Amino acid sequence: DLLTIPECLGVKIAMGDHRCSFPTTQEVLRVLSDCRVGGMICGHDSYLHVHLGDLPIAFPAFMECVKMGMPIKHIRPTHVGRHPEVFAQAIAFTKAGGYIDITTSGGNYMGSAADAFVMALNEGAPIDRITFSSDGHGSMPRFDKNGEMIGLTVCKVSDDLKMLQELAGKIGLEKALLPLTRTIATALCLDNKGVIEAGKDADLLVMDKDLKPIHLFMKGRQVMKDSEVIVKGAFEE
Repeated sequence: DLLTIPECLGVKIAMGDHRCSFPTTQEVLRVLSDCRVGGMICGHDSYLHVHLGDLPIAFPAFMECVKMGMPIKHIRPTHVGRHPEVFAQAIAFTKAGGYIDITTSGGNYMGSAADAFVMALNEGAPIDRITFSSDGHGSMPRFDKNGEMIGLTVCKVSDDLKMLQELAGKIGLEKALLPLTRTIATALCLDNKGVIEAGKDADLLVMDKDLKPIHLFMKGRQVMKDSEVIVKGAFEE
């Protein structure tokens, strides 16, 4: 897939989750090796995207792989804020040079993704090693007041914007933009993304003072005008 599909950037597995297959460290190392070699053949980096649960067993495995010679840049854990011990391990992972991803659609024990971001910074995590993602359209459990699961909901892509607005109120807009723009582009080696510069992809979002979208350009093409979407996908009404 890495060789034949340019948009393919790696492999996704699950670890530390009661629903996962509990891969061994050696199995994780093998997949990481496949990602690394595949990326070398294709001419771009490749990554192991790891869904995390509440069990604090993934990061020790990651660091064992690093000790065995695997560059830490290939390991990309997401949902890092679901458990205090897992989050502490995630912060240590950033200090060792790794990237972590915080889910904007919920599942962070300390509150919102913005709260998790600020907590990570207060604990010494480098600001340029933290990204945001929505887990867009993924399933998210719903719980009652007793903590019992009562059903499922859907993670919303719009939660990224919501967290930008919340985080900007905590640390300022310039820093709040990083996990959704420059940091994620740098983390995935997407050289034409993440910044507004000559020669880049001309992705531009214009917002009002309340950080609500007004105009949006994608590769120079306007797709939102005056807060109305004017270009839609093939399956959108």
